[in-house]
Amino acid sequence: MNTFSENLAELLVKRGLTQVFAVPGGGNMFLLSALDSHPSIQIQYCHHEQAAAVAAEAFFKVAGKPAVCLVTSGPGGTNAITGLAGAYLDSTPMLLLAGQVKTTDLRDSGLRQKGPQEVDLVRIAEPVCSEALQLASPDFGPVLDLLATLDAARGGPVVLVVPLDIQNSASKAWELDTVTPSQNQESTEFEAIWGALNNARRPVVLIGNGCRHVDQEKLGDFFTYMEMHDIAALFSWLSYDLMPASCPINLGRPGSVALRQANFVLQTADFVLVLGSRIDMTQTAFNPEQFGKNADVFVVDVDRAELSKHPDRFHSIVSDVAPVVSFLGARLNDSLGGAGRPMWRQFFTELREHWSTEDPGADNGSGLRIEPVVDSLSRDLPEAAVIVTGSSGLAVEIFHLRFQNKDRQRIFLTTALGSMGFGLPALVGAMVAENKSRPIFLFESDGSFMMNIQELSTIQALQKKAVIFLINNDGYASIRASQSNHFGKTMGTDSTSGLEFPDFEKIASAWGLEYFGVRSVNDLSAALHASWRTSQSCLINIQVRSDSKLLPKCAAQISGNNFGSSELEYMEPKLNAQYVEEILARGQAI
Repeated sequence: MNTFSENLAELLVKRGLTQVFAVPGGGNMFLLSALDSHPSIQIQYCHHEQAAAVAAEAFFKVAGKPAVCLVTSGPGGTNAITGLAGAYLDSTPMLLLAGQVKTTDLRDSGLRQKGPQEVDLVRIAEPVCSEALQLASPDFGPVLDLLATLDAARGGPVVLVVPLDIQNSASKAWELDTVTPSQNQESTEFEAIWGALNNARRPVVLIGNGCRHVDQEKLGDFFTYMEMHDIAALFSWLSYDLMPASCPINLGRPGSVALRQANFVLQTADFVLVLGSRIDMTQTAFNPEQFGKNADVFVVDVDRAELSKHPDRFHSIVSDVAPVVSFLGARLNDSLGGAGRPMWRQFFTELREHWSTEDPGADNGSGLRIEPVVDSLSRDLPEAAVIVTGSSGLAVEIFHLRFQNKDRQRIFLTTALGSMGFGLPALVGAMVAENKSRPIFLFESDGSFMMNIQELSTIQALQKKAVIFLINNDGYASIRASQSNHFGKTMGTDSTSGLEFPDFEKIASAWGLEYFGVRSVNDLSAALHASWRTSQSCLINIQVRSDSKLLPKCAAQISGNNFGSSELEYMEPKLNAQYVEEILARGQAI
């Protein structure tokens, strides 16, 4: 009879979970041995559990199938929580498989700890995962139920904690039930969407990350439908790579950090359809009531809880987005009753052409601005590339705000959690997942880079090539700006306030990376083209101004203990109020 760990390995293979990112330890040794012995399982070892969890998350975003993150007991599990939380908030399925002390060493009620490295990982993980389970026996029934949640309509990570003695216990054979995906049926609610769209003069569709799981051919038909009928397209930060920036109906990302034309179009629309986006506070500038304020707003989401937070004026529809896309896409050749579509198309086209890349101002000679760096990469990075970026932060946010994505480029980050340290382990996951020989790039800032710098060793061990653009703005630029604005001083954000950084050229040399130092756009172009000619991974250190500002954005407004934000149409730098009102009035007159 096989051990529990051996049977679990076979079960994971049957479920398609064949890629593992692992950090070994005494608490997971039987699990690791079984996974390592299975011929269909591939293991990529990392140096830190947070990195392993992030790599598993990134693997799904490139490969489209879940991976396993294997960690040991105690700090192994707790170290992985940041990656787990990021996957949960971005609806990314993965399995966190953790070891635990023997069942006889588990604490009783009232004890803080009994066995060494014992922590209650289930209770720690429950708020940031879809399901968490610690086994009390080698019975596979609960395991099958847990893994079934990976097929939920809204994806998310699950956690399985296995005590050391259970790992090595004999276990009975399991039976894997056939999973039948749920089928959404067309409903009268879809007809309501169609009717409102049919009568709309100024329609907008906001494409969220949920649309990534729609059949690509059907999604393409839907985009064709939108272009034929002069429907403006907006995107969330996790979905904007689904349509090239060059597509004439693509107005970009709306929200508090956004393209100005996207917000103008959103606020003048008379119909807004939101597909698979939770419409978080950054998208509404912390004021959901003002989101699409002149429109009938229809929101389609699989998660009823997400719909419950919206204003009463929104039309909430609980459904996967795929049947809605199919329903509307099938009406490709149907005539629409709405008048004025050519005028609407002309209006949002003019906005798109005028505001797509706001001029941040001329370089005063004191250093390289980040905006021309992003513009250069927009021109030079190839189609069908995989582009990983770091977390939130000034450098990364400017990249996503300004970068003009090309066809078939896959671009992703961690948005909801925005954890520093995301970039390098996410690059590991992307490099493991990519099997089409697409070029792979990382755009990362210096502060975030330092948090998981040890994974440069993992990247080298992969023996694949990646190009890392290190945006060096001398520390934690966004935090530094906030501190300066609110307190008139900085604390632990750069070398002048207690935070030190290494010589990145020496770092590159230590890990065998080709190094390029960049202080101008010409330097960047030369470095990028030189990177094509080398077979090894490259680190391109781009020294940019430390005082760059994230613009345009909705400015924070603080009154006592109340925090707010300016309205979506009134972004910084502020435009003349009359000018803004004229734009809105011109749109609403269509």
